[in-house]
Amino acid sequence: LIRKDTWLRKVQIGVIGSRVLDVENNPLHQQSYTIAQKVGELLAEEGVIVINGGMTGVMEAVSIGVRKHDGIVVGIIPSDQPDDGNPALTVRVATGLTKEERRAIVVQSSDALIVIHGEEGTRVEAHLAVKLGIPVITLPMTGGVARELAEDTDLTQNVEIAQNAEEAVKLAVAVARLTTAIGPGEELTDLR
Repeated sequence: LIRKDTWLRKVQIGVIGSRVLDVENNPLHQQSYTIAQKVGELLAEEGVIVINGGMTGVMEAVSIGVRKHDGIVVGIIPSDQPDDGNPALTVRVATGLTKEERRAIVVQSSDALIVIHGEEGTRVEAHLAVKLGIPVITLPMTGGVARELAEDTDLTQNVEIAQNAEEAVKLAVAVARLTTAIGPGEELTDLR
């Protein structure tokens, strides 16, 4: 129960990463896909809303994980057709926007970001999040940009390194809940 004049919004966690994963021929891509799916499952169990780019690869794997546990996953898709995007999405936001505009929406709609693998687009999103003060949690064992972020000494104060899906979700949810907490002077008795 919360005060009647206080409204809380749900925590929103963005998950960013590679659109293309060759899970048939690349063991690192297979690992990234499996970790992404586990991250989705764990985020759904936490009851947060998951935001991603809505397409294939990491985005699809996370979406499948979220849906396995009846969670909500929002895809910010590039086309202007609501039926586009991966089939596991709960909500499809058809934008018709450029890559840069979509990336900004994913990042700025997230209370924290989890990075899994990734290439140039993921790098842009992660750096935008750091610039805006949005917490970034990276899983370097998935390779790509996730590894680069962990090794970039200029970013070590702004990027948290997680050793597995469980730790990434725990960190992301904890920092996100801090940013969405009730303000000073407001009372909260139960969040459920």
